[in-house]
This record gives sequence, C-alpha cells and structure tokens, in this order.
Amino acid sequence: PELNPEMNPETNPELSAQLAQLKERVENAVQRFVGGLAPRWGDARTGLSTLASMVDRILEQPSEPKFRRVRLSNAAFQTKIARHVGGKEMLLAANFRHSADGEALEASQQDSDASALLVVRQVLQSTLDALP
Repeated sequence: PELNPEMNPETNPELSAQLAQLKERVENAVQRFVGGLAPRWGDARTGLSTLASMVDRILEQPSEPKFRRVRLSNAAFQTKIARHVGGKEMLLAANFRHSADGEALEASQQDSDASALLVVRQVLQSTLDALP
C-alpha cells in the first residue's frame, strides 16, 4: 500500500525532521539504559529485546489497544526494563505517554505513529546488533 504523502517522510520535510529528533531522543535514552547496565550485557539485551517485541506487536496489530499499553506495575516490565536506569525513559522517548490514570504508558494511534515506531525499532535493532 502507498503511504499518504503527508505521512511519508520522503515527501514531508516536517515529518522527516520530527523523525530525526525522535531518533536522537531514542538513541540517547537507549544509550543511558545500556550504559547503566554495562557490563551486564544480558540484562541490556533482555530489556532492549522486550521493548523491540512491544514495538513489533504494535506495528503488526496497530488497532489492538492491549499492545499499545504497558502497565507500570507489570512484573515483566519492572524486571526487564523499568527497574534499570533509563528504562522507562526509553518508552517516553519513543512517544509513549502516561495514561490518564497514571498506571500505564501508552503509545498513541496517530497516522504518523507507524513511521515513528519504525524509527524506534531500527534504533533498538542497531543497538542490539552492536552489543558484545
């Protein structure tokens, strides 16, 4: 399927600039997360892989609300991501926002979301590939 020209970063300079800023924010958050875990590379890999899986599920089923939300009290989220320096910040940098009730982080369902999530996924994968 062809992208709406307004949602295509190749034809929309404003969206392209927004995605570049997003990439920088995510890269910085991911580096804080990985740096805080060094040299426990297994923990870093687990956290990054978990976040990558979350992003993949949203990309695969964008209209499924349960994949767009992670409860802050979720045990797996706490163990693999949130308890580490920069963990929650990675999701916030990736455009997740606190839910109205404050109990979860949620990804938006805007048209530009897929492009942003693809950028996040690429940053996560390149970081995973670079881990020792």
